[in-house]
Order: sequence, then structure tokens, then C-alpha cells
Amino acid sequence: MTAAKVPAWCMVAAVSICLLQASPVIAQDSSASRPSLSLQDVSHFDASKYALPLPSNRAAVSAEGTNQTASLAAIASAMAEAAAESPSQDSKYILPVPSQVPKAEGAAAESPASAPTAALIKGSSARIEAVAGSAAQTEVVTGTSAQIEAVSGFVQRQGQNFVLNGKTVYFAGTNAWYLPIRTSFSDDYVRNFFQVMSREKVTLVRVFCFLDGYDVTSQPIQKSPGVYDEEGLKRVDLIMQQAYLNDVRVIVVPTNYEPVGGGMQWYVDQLIGSGNPKELFYTDNRCKQAYKNYVYMLLNRVNTFTGVQYKNDPTMFAFELMNEPHTTDLYERNRGLPPGKLARDWVYEMAAYVKSIDRNHMVATGEEGYRADGPTNPPHNNWINGGFKGLDPVGNIACPDIDFMTLHVYPDNWAIEAYEFDWVNPNFIRDRAAIAHAQNKPFIIEETGMKRGYLGSRDTLLNSIFGEANNNNAGATMIWEWIAWSIDDYSYDFSVGQDGSNAMRAQINLMNSKSGGVPSGGGSPPSSPPSSGCTDNPPDSRYTCAQQAGWGQCGQSWMQGFCAQSCGRCGSSSCVDIPPPGSSYTCQQQVGWGKCNESWMNGYCKLSCNKC
Repeated sequence: MTAAKVPAWCMVAAVSICLLQASPVIAQDSSASRPSLSLQDVSHFDASKYALPLPSNRAAVSAEGTNQTASLAAIASAMAEAAAESPSQDSKYILPVPSQVPKAEGAAAESPASAPTAALIKGSSARIEAVAGSAAQTEVVTGTSAQIEAVSGFVQRQGQNFVLNGKTVYFAGTNAWYLPIRTSFSDDYVRNFFQVMSREKVTLVRVFCFLDGYDVTSQPIQKSPGVYDEEGLKRVDLIMQQAYLNDVRVIVVPTNYEPVGGGMQWYVDQLIGSGNPKELFYTDNRCKQAYKNYVYMLLNRVNTFTGVQYKNDPTMFAFELMNEPHTTDLYERNRGLPPGKLARDWVYEMAAYVKSIDRNHMVATGEEGYRADGPTNPPHNNWINGGFKGLDPVGNIACPDIDFMTLHVYPDNWAIEAYEFDWVNPNFIRDRAAIAHAQNKPFIIEETGMKRGYLGSRDTLLNSIFGEANNNNAGATMIWEWIAWSIDDYSYDFSVGQDGSNAMRAQINLMNSKSGGVPSGGGSPPSSPPSSGCTDNPPDSRYTCAQQAGWGQCGQSWMQGFCAQSCGRCGSSSCVDIPPPGSSYTCQQQVGWGKCNESWMNGYCKLSCNKC
């Protein structure tokens, strides 16, 4: 998202985000080395969008003893300092701080000798009994990649619609860019997030499946170009597994135009040198090859939880080339280049590359929808349609390897006053839908939202935008961002139940009803059980299994199903954790609900239930 008319205190460099967490910051370059931005560039950033959605009253102390909650005043001061030194990024990246850390039912209070308990949202007893009593419980489905595809299938496009197993389907959901950040969100937060989204019948989530360098975390996924961290990648594995278990599909994003999480500028700084414009990412062979290497690694990776390669996993809804590809304002015009050419040439090359590896999944650009050749009459078309942003959706959607168009809709950040809001639907959404449909391809609203107070309520804005999207047959609608825990909703993020939730629930129900019910889940169960079934997964990523064992916690009820190796629960090779067939719940959940002794659990979840 790019924005307008932002007060100086809201501007923040990527480094400033780290003030919202306890991890150290390792600077990748100095502010003096960055290229200067024009007035238009600076005015189109809004720092609050990327705030980390940490709990709003979380004063929990990390293992290092550092308080993870920062006051808004301190954050604002840091933002002002960062803005004075270097260009800031969008406010959408502020982490959504929860007001309460998720806990298991009946969990004991956290102490230095007691790790946080597993975060489990218990399903209704009716749903549990329905699973337990299903006819499918008599069969164990281990599955192969071929069986997975046959059962749930890959979502594909057919004309202007999405189809699943030959049936037209629609999706509704949210972005959750922050889920890979292990220093701020434990594994339990990931589980909690998808369980809540499943309860709300969300069917699509978009995740930034990258962390390049150290700007938002001390635990990146890509430490330097081509150097990948296995533990960071395991977090992405967990996200995909939890999405599958909760009937949610995932849009996978491998890099970012904005500097948050690394992205284009990081590649340029690392491979070409500090002080060079980020636009070289589109043309420099070193940057392009490093990007391809990451894409190749990710698509060919075998998920450590499911045993399924990413390129063969129906949980993935689509692979997106980048979050919001474009250029700094007037970059091409100032150099005598036609607007949109740099990004368009890159899109054609990279979309073809992804399809050469993965023919199962759809590919999208991840763009916002700014035009290079649209009408430029007042009040707002001049920069949105006039090529300022170096984006050409007409050319991009014509690429044979791009399957659908993405739109990011933020009227308040575009400096469109509330009394001018009626301009947005016909001149942006309807206009771009017509462009996509002219190529006989679908379009989706991939991001939208507003800060509190723009139209009086988020429900008002979302109902309007969703209504226009539905009138133009959008295949999916997504917001930035619906949070599974309680947060202060001063920015774009808002919690389930806060303003905006009524519109979300109505839209989710509509899209699911148009699909004839919730589209079946991702479909990435293990291709085969683990060879030993004995794993060492801790209940919370802040503490290791060795620490838990050293503290004498192995016998605690909340440790059931966790730290099997460290706690000496590794028995015979036949002791594995296979949940009951037809159940969307994990063995750890069943243990937490006291289901180990139910008749329909016989032979299942043996490791978690200590029946080895």
C-alpha cells in the first residue's frame, strides 16, 4: 500500500519496527547511503500499516527478561527519528499487539520454570462428536501427493472465475504478513490464528513467506542471499500445515517492494551495494538470480510437518511474485522510460520461471492496481492512473503466465477525502475489473481497509468495497488485517469482534454460500507418517525442549504431545501421531481436550496420548 498526507511522526524506516519487539537490530546499511526520495515518494508512506499486531496489553517478559511492550509515545518518537534519517515504510507493517497472550484451557500461569502453555481454541462439542462419529473414522488415510490432489484439488482459474474440482468457488479472508516472525509470535500464535480464522469460516490468508536480513527480526529466513535458515523455514512449514488443518488456503508471497522484511532494496544493497536505487532489482542479473534461487528453494521444499513439496501442496492458493511491485514515483518518466516497463518485463520473466517449476498453482503479481495509461482528469486519477508508480496492470494481466489480477484499495491513504469516497468504486474497482475481464481472467480485492475514523466505521467502508467487488464478480476479497487476538485498532489491523467484523462476517458468509459451502481445505496431510513419530517440538518457541526437560516440566499436562525426545517418550518405531480420520484437529488438541480415552481415539495419537 502506498499512501498520502501522512504526518511526520508516522514515518518509520524498516529498522524502527524492531522497537516493537525484544530482538536486536542488525543494520543492513546506513541512511546516508540510501537514494533520496522526491516529495511524492515520502508522502506516499504510512508507518502504521506494518505495525506488528502484538497483544495490546501484553507486558509478558521474554526469556531474556526484556519487556516486549512499547508505549505509543516511545514508538512515535522512534518513528520521527527514523523519518529524519531515511525513508519510512507503510504503517500496515506495525505488528498487531494482542491484549492477551493465548493460553490453553486450564493453563497454569507462566513462570521462569514453566514455559507458556499451548494456545488452543477448543471447537464446539457438536463438531467434535460429529468428527468422532463419522463413518470415515474406520479408515486411516495416509495419502500420497496424487491422493491429496484427488481429494481436495488445486484451485485454478476458468475464464473469469476460480474453480475447484470443476466447481466455481469464491474466497474471503485476511492478510497475516507477520506470522513468520518467530521473535514476536510463538508457534502457539500461529495455531491460535488459524483456529480462530477457521471458526470464522475464513477460507483464504495471505502470508509473507520471507524474512530477508535483520530489519524486523534477529531470526531471519534468509540471512544473506542464498543462505537460508532452516528454523525460519520450519515456521513457514508450520503455517502451511496449520492452514491445511483449519481448511484455509494460503497466498504465498516471497518478497516485498517495501523494505519491511528485506525485499527489493535488501537484494540491491546486498548484491550491488548500498546507495543504489531499488529499481535495479528488476534489471540486475545478480538480483534476479538471487530471487529465482529463493523461489526455486521454496517451491521445491518438502514441508517438514506434512512431507509434501510446496509445489505439490493444494493448501497454496497461489504463488505471488511480490508484494506491491512498482517503482518510486516518476522513476521511469524521469529517465525517459515508458511507465510500467521495468516491472512488466520483470513480471513476464518471473511468472514464466515460476510456471516452469510449478504448473499446479496459479501465479499473480501482487500489485496494487495503479495504471500507466488511465484517464488523468481530477481529482485523483492524475497519480493513480498517470504512470507515477511505474505499474501497468493492462500489460501485466495480459501475461499468459499471470492467472488473476490483484487490487489493493486504500482510499484514506490515497488522500481521498470521505466526501469523495464515491469516486473509488467506479473509477478504481470497476475499472480494473473490466481490465481483468477483458483478458477473461478473474480479479480479487487482495488488500483493503482504513484507519479508525475515516468513514465513521470500517463496516461502512468494507460493505461498500465488498459490494462493488461482488457486483463485478470478484473471485476473492481480503482485508488488511483481521487479528485473532485483542489489539488496539488505531491503525488498519482490527480484532475479531471489533469494528469491521460485521462486514467481514457478512462477506464471508456470502462468498461461502456462492461456493455452495466452505471450499474444502488445503489438503496437505503427511504423504506418510514420520519414520519414528518421535519429534522434539516445544509447546512454545521461546523455550527449547531441553529447557523444559531441565526444569522438570515433562510431566505437566500441557506438555502432552510435545518434546517427546527430550522427555524420553520415544518408544518403538510404530509409535506415531496419526489423528483420527476426518478430524481437522491435531493430536495435541485432542489431548488438551481430554479425548485420549474415547473409543474413537483407539489406535490414534499414540505418541501424544502416551500409549506407545
